[in-house]
Amino acid sequence: MKRQLPYLTRYLLLFVIAVLAFWQVAFMVYPVKYDMPDCYYPWRFLVGEILQSGELPLWNYYQLFGSPIHADPSSGAWYPVVWIIGFLKGYTLHSLALELVFHIGLAGIGFFKLARVFNLTKNTSLLLAIAYMLSGFFAGNAQHITYIISACWIPFVLLYFIKLQRTLTIQYAAKTALALFMLITGGYPAFTVILVYFLAVLFLYFLIGDAKEKQYHQLRMRIGMNLLLALFYIAAASVMLVSVYGALPYITRANSFQLQNALYGPFSVQSFLSFVFPFTSVDNDFIQTDMSMSNAYFGVLMVPVFLLALIRKKTPLQKVFLGFGLFALAAAVGNALPVRAWLFEYFPAMNIFRFPSVFRIYVILSFLLVSGYMLQEILLDKYPLKKIAEFLLLITAVVVISLGLFAYFSDPFSLSEFYQTRLFIRLEDPVMWNNMVIQAIPAGLFLLLAFGMLKLNISTQKRVVIWGLFLTADLLLAVQLNSPYTVFYKEFTGTESKAGEQGFTKGFPIPTLEPIGNKAPELVSGPFWKNLNIFKKQPSSDGMNNFIFTSTLNLIDLYPDELEKINTLPLVYVSRDIRSFKQFNTDREAGNIQPTSLYVEEDIFVNYNSISTDSILQNEMVKIKDISPSSITLQTETSQAYFLTLLQSEYTGWAALVDGKETEIIQSNSLFMSVPVSSGKHTVEFVYKNKAVNRAFYVSAITVLVLLFIGFIPIKRSTI
Repeated sequence: MKRQLPYLTRYLLLFVIAVLAFWQVAFMVYPVKYDMPDCYYPWRFLVGEILQSGELPLWNYYQLFGSPIHADPSSGAWYPVVWIIGFLKGYTLHSLALELVFHIGLAGIGFFKLARVFNLTKNTSLLLAIAYMLSGFFAGNAQHITYIISACWIPFVLLYFIKLQRTLTIQYAAKTALALFMLITGGYPAFTVILVYFLAVLFLYFLIGDAKEKQYHQLRMRIGMNLLLALFYIAAASVMLVSVYGALPYITRANSFQLQNALYGPFSVQSFLSFVFPFTSVDNDFIQTDMSMSNAYFGVLMVPVFLLALIRKKTPLQKVFLGFGLFALAAAVGNALPVRAWLFEYFPAMNIFRFPSVFRIYVILSFLLVSGYMLQEILLDKYPLKKIAEFLLLITAVVVISLGLFAYFSDPFSLSEFYQTRLFIRLEDPVMWNNMVIQAIPAGLFLLLAFGMLKLNISTQKRVVIWGLFLTADLLLAVQLNSPYTVFYKEFTGTESKAGEQGFTKGFPIPTLEPIGNKAPELVSGPFWKNLNIFKKQPSSDGMNNFIFTSTLNLIDLYPDELEKINTLPLVYVSRDIRSFKQFNTDREAGNIQPTSLYVEEDIFVNYNSISTDSILQNEMVKIKDISPSSITLQTETSQAYFLTLLQSEYTGWAALVDGKETEIIQSNSLFMSVPVSSGKHTVEFVYKNKAVNRAFYVSAITVLVLLFIGFIPIKRSTI
């Protein structure tokens, strides 16, 4: 009897390979790049700080005049992994990189388990898992941790969903709901939207099978169990769903998202070259899209296997996956085909996200699963499949080498100079032809070696091991070639990044009353560039985030002069300059808008115009007494009635108390929070206490605990 590696050993091997592929960031030799330090790191840093203070992560004071961080899908505010890291240790750039590598390894485990559901051997499933987690999606989108988290949990969702349809047990309904919960709280929303449609297709496939076989009792059970799954999921994800739903009226994406936005960032037709030459995907001039959206590589050895799989007989479930993969590819190309536009126009929730290239993860996943049977048969030495595979490997090698030669003579360059000075670094002007040559050499070699290996009369076990070594080496090389462009900054060292982090402010100190438009001092050590005010804990109008209120964006884009005046004000100030919105355009044309001018709705103006005057109140009359993650306490003293304004976005859940008594919050200048205060000395408190979100949090927490018990506690269960 042949010895098999135990599951735990295979899982550890996948994590080891993930670390080898992304060793520069795993060991903090170089820091992760682009959106990772600019967006995801500051948001996770803030979430961790809030959790350590003993509160729920609800509000972000520090960028774009404040926003509900709990409603931002990219913040990770409700993702359990972020809670574990943030609460126990707090985030650093290195812990963010480790989170990235952890999810890549976990994605391999998920795909391994999914492949086993397709009745593939452990060895074949392991090879496919390596190809999935080192694919061009993970290498290209390493700067987008929400993309990586999505690609990590998608195989688990499909795994448990298929098992649910086959067993119709409550255990797998619970597991599917948990995997979906992890996906929606940690991932990018587009992947969940697409996956829900895919699950609907799979559900119909099994439902039609019941109807054809006249298994009507099973059909009713299937409908009931999937309704239970939906209930589990809604309850588990309620905190996320309530948070996002509450933000929809406020955010730009929900009000003005157009087709041209949805078509931005496709997997361009030129990007198809990445299926064989992923190193060409970093030449933006050639690919005509963002380099993070242009890589769909899953191993040059898998190309002939997939081509063979296309012409061979497939199981019905394989056909469903292949069909969805091809459909996803048609959607991924954006405006090159009408599919993405059609989805935008006619399918709910398909009109809320950019980047058609997100569909390509379903292309890679489906193509690999369809290829699995052929790979298994080839490695088992099944005739005539092995002979056909040998032929395809040889032909593919010839094509790859020929393309490499064509690329070289199209743009000759010094190979020795490239290898010595330009390899594994980020070039400002990468050339597609040069990169094709560089990749064609090892790709052709691996194909020829695989061809030679199949010709040898060796055992199946040795054949699997050798194929696995070639496949892994090819994928590791592909990741390393692309990494300086899409994974890490080679311009900074890990030591420099850690030095920059030493200047970060811990806790929630009382912010200064300097102008809100002042940017945080630049951190010259390391890769930090945007959203630095979060690290300095100084509220600001500055920031970079796709989750932005419509009113904030209008102020930035349409009224830059008025924004400049507001930026001269501190976080809180007092004013008696109250005006009706009816005056705004007239005052703007006359240049009569002052920094402290407050424009309010007409009925508000009528009620409070008795305290409206041109007289100026000094800012010394207001002082910040205390601040917490969800409240700010002020002390004021004036001889006249006035409006106290907090330069934070007015949002459902904010309450104001003057001397302990709740007071109406008035939205001023279409964005900020103002409260009327009488003359004298007062204590004013702004408190964010979103009751709907708090209740939903407890519903989610209890549901997740129940689902963990149902799904993973080993007790005997029966179907319902």
